[in-house]
Amino acid sequence: MVSALFLVSSCDSPERHALRQLSREGIQPSGRALVEAITLDEVQHVEWLLDVKVHTEQRDANGHTPLRIAIEQDHPSTALILLESEANPNAKSPDEIDILGISLEKNFPEVVEKLIANGAKADGSMPTGEMMLPWAIRNGRLVSVRSMFKHGADPHITDRDGNPLLHIAIEAGHKDLVKALIEHGADPGATDPNGNSTIALSLKNKWIGILPTLAAAGADTNLPSPSGKTLLEQAIEDRDTETIPLLMRIGADPVRLPTTPGGVTPLEAAIASGHPETVRQLLAAGADANKAIVRPVSKDFLKHVSSKDMRWYLAKNRNITPLMLAANTGNLATARYLLDAGAKINTYTRPNYTWPLNFASRRSDVPMMRLLLGQDPAAKKERHIVLSLSEQRARVYDANGDQIFSTKVSSGKRGYRTRQGEFVITDKHRHHNSSIYGSSMPYFQRLSCSDFGFHYGYVPNYAASHGCIRLPMSSAKKLFAMTSVGDTVTFKP
Repeated sequence: MVSALFLVSSCDSPERHALRQLSREGIQPSGRALVEAITLDEVQHVEWLLDVKVHTEQRDANGHTPLRIAIEQDHPSTALILLESEANPNAKSPDEIDILGISLEKNFPEVVEKLIANGAKADGSMPTGEMMLPWAIRNGRLVSVRSMFKHGADPHITDRDGNPLLHIAIEAGHKDLVKALIEHGADPGATDPNGNSTIALSLKNKWIGILPTLAAAGADTNLPSPSGKTLLEQAIEDRDTETIPLLMRIGADPVRLPTTPGGVTPLEAAIASGHPETVRQLLAAGADANKAIVRPVSKDFLKHVSSKDMRWYLAKNRNITPLMLAANTGNLATARYLLDAGAKINTYTRPNYTWPLNFASRRSDVPMMRLLLGQDPAAKKERHIVLSLSEQRARVYDANGDQIFSTKVSSGKRGYRTRQGEFVITDKHRHHNSSIYGSSMPYFQRLSCSDFGFHYGYVPNYAASHGCIRLPMSSAKKLFAMTSVGDTVTFKP
């Protein structure tokens, strides 16, 4: 008896068993019965009906297949059973909505994987009308995106607005998806419809951490934006102290030539923007401290040049160097970095023959003039000359403030009064002939690159010169011997 039961049981196939169970439940095996079982979430009935191989593409009143009904009713396990029974993954309904798109929207990654493995086309649309792959990336469906790429999805497509897939992932802040896209061949060098590179978009969205990944994958850190500026130039203009060194670490070129007519190098932009630390970093990275500014310069760059004088020179003269630009800004730190990097002080503009020192003197910038002449403006002055116009006497003081020399002088007479203020001895000439007055002026010491200075001449007991400071011969010799260029002179009433 037991042997007979075993024989019957062993011959009882899944199909026969399912027919018997359906019969007991009063269910007629059919596609309609399958639709009804899925609609009512009768999983056991669904399994029996599939075991007897009923039609899986029967439609409900809305024209939806059992597979779509299961997914829309949030029954992913049922959907997987249907797919195992070879339900059509590409079946269309009257509304033309793709089953794969619905599964993506519901976030059923296992169903998505099975749909694609069974031949679902990943180039269709979401219920919203958006293409599936861009939508999946924007909404962070990492597992599903990997499945789509595994089965041949194109990493170079764009969304309906023309945005590349990497840009979509960056905009949405999905780091894992960015890495997955790069792994599957998405182009890090692509730009969006607005001309933004992947690195530019990451910066715009304050996503600094992804920049090394993008650069390592081939994103161009020197790609100009639609405005013509590189990211480094823009960061310098914005004084973005965090981004500047990061951009240089990942490959931003500190010595690149302007990419557009009127463009400037990063070094020039940093000087004009008053950012000495960036100047230091650019020079350390290889920027040329003596490369003349290419003319004509853009109006945009001129907005960052505060001096009307320098703007005129940029428009009218050639051979304007970074050191000239720095001297005109008055930024001592910037000038120091340039000098330490080998910036030359003996170059001049053409056709006006203006040296870096002249740009400092035109601003009466005593510390800058001293720096350019080789003296440290922050250090204690080795010597200092004070001239009293009322006393007609000059006194020299040492670093300790002790008087070490005194002499009578004759300054500018009425109509030619000697100017008051602080000046710098900028050049010295044992033999000098005035080009203005056609006369000899021995032991001449020019002050702040101007048209007056100390020299030997007739010294009555009153102001008698045309603006210079005359000294007796012995005093002119001694003062000439004891001073150096860069020493300061103060004229007081």
